[in-house]
Amino acid sequence: MAAVVPLHVLFFGSILKFLLVHGVPLDPTQRVEFFRDILGPLARSIPFGIWFIRVVDGVDLKHPVEAAKGRRVFELNPLR
Repeated sequence: MAAVVPLHVLFFGSILKFLLVHGVPLDPTQRVEFFRDILGPLARSIPFGIWFIRVVDGVDLKHPVEAAKGRRVFELNPLR
């Protein structure tokens, strides 16, 4: 699966840069690890990050097993 995603999102007249990527779907165990080991710590490092993810995405990062159920998560790799 290939997709174009924004590499940098810059505002106020700046140029957007895009990167062509290949998405590899994560298996159920890897999805739990993503929510527990990557997204959780990242959200906790940002003021209101946990709240934002819970309100916008409907994900409760305190329960990574439940957060991973029914959600598709992809590892994105740049196409060369």
